[in-house]
Amino acid sequence: MPSFPDGNTSIQAWIKEHVQITDEIKDLGVGRLMVKFVVEKDGTITNAEMMRPMHPAIDKEATRVIESMPKWNPGKLSGLPVRVRYMLPVNFK
Repeated sequence: MPSFPDGNTSIQAWIKEHVQITDEIKDLGVGRLMVKFVVEKDGTITNAEMMRPMHPAIDKEATRVIESMPKWNPGKLSGLPVRVRYMLPVNFK
């Protein structure tokens, strides 16, 4: 499985630091949504999409945050890097 550069335990801290909660998002009162994406062979993040879209403003911000993540350590199969689909929660609290 792929891993976040600073370790998988620091993913949520990184997301929390980079999510921008606008007044519009705050007024919607959304707490958490799941985002699926692909970690490419070179560690870049692509194809971010919501498991259940909620609101255009929330979906756009969650996509922005996930796609702006630093390169991950790619997943490997038999020692070779492979593309891996991954899911993460993004909190809007």
